Amino acid sequence: MDIYCSSAGKQDDDNNHKENRRRGEEWGKFARMADRLGILRSDYMLNPSSSQTKHHDEKQPPSDEKEIIQYELKQIELNTIASSFAGLSANVAGLHRHLVGRYESEVREFLEENKRAVMGTDYAGLDDDTETEGVPINPALECIPGAMNVAHENYKERFLANNDPSPVVLFVVQEGETNTVDQRMLEFSLWERHGVPVVRMSLTRAATALELNENTGALTIKANDDDNIPFDREVSVVYFRAGYAPTDYPDGDDGIEWMARETMERSRATKCPCLGYHLA
Repeated sequence: MDIYCSSAGKQDDDNNHKENRRRGEEWGKFARMADRLGILRSDYMLNPSSSQTKHHDEKQPPSDEKEIIQYELKQIELNTIASSFAGLSANVAGLHRHLVGRYESEVREFLEENKRAVMGTDYAGLDDDTETEGVPINPALECIPGAMNVAHENYKERFLANNDPSPVVLFVVQEGETNTVDQRMLEFSLWERHGVPVVRMSLTRAATALELNENTGALTIKANDDDNIPFDREVSVVYFRAGYAPTDYPDGDDGIEWMARETMERSRATKCPCLGYHLA
């Protein structure tokens, strides 16, 4: 999983000039000054590239021959928005390392066969240290919250005074979200490692809970009891775990969900991803 941060520049002015002329030059000025955060997940699968036949045991007759399939990694997808399972995959990697160490004798033949399939028939064999086998350590639960904190601190440095209340990170989630555990792991890590609070809400809820200051570009969650917000809280980073499918906009093309997305995009808050990164 890759993480990218960037700041606005002249190219964005050129790309948005036509749209700005249609809506007015002031419409997108805060979006152009906003930083951008990209958390991208590149997915791969094993693809059979070649095969050959050899004896399983040279002392056995030819009928004991079996096909040895060679594999290679192929990229199948690049996720630019709502790249999920960072929390769960980090824990699955730990589970795999535990199984390899705990049941070393039972899985050694399996690992040998699969490593040769991926790395070639000339692969010399496994290392003696079984703790390094299986799935490598996955640092996603450290790196992703770390990137959010960098964007959060950069926002504070650019736009807030020292005595201003600390802003929050907004997680935009789906109504009736079922993947909350993975998202909560990121939320808890962001708080435990960096002391940055998270507020979760859907696009539908955001339509009435968010407010854009047309003079400064600040995106604010208005004080309300439903979201446990006792006073207005400015948003430093908008992290989208929703908004990538038509079903996330149930009110239609001109509905409240699209209006909420527009409000977020127009603000000076760092978007992860911004609409441009989403569509890239």
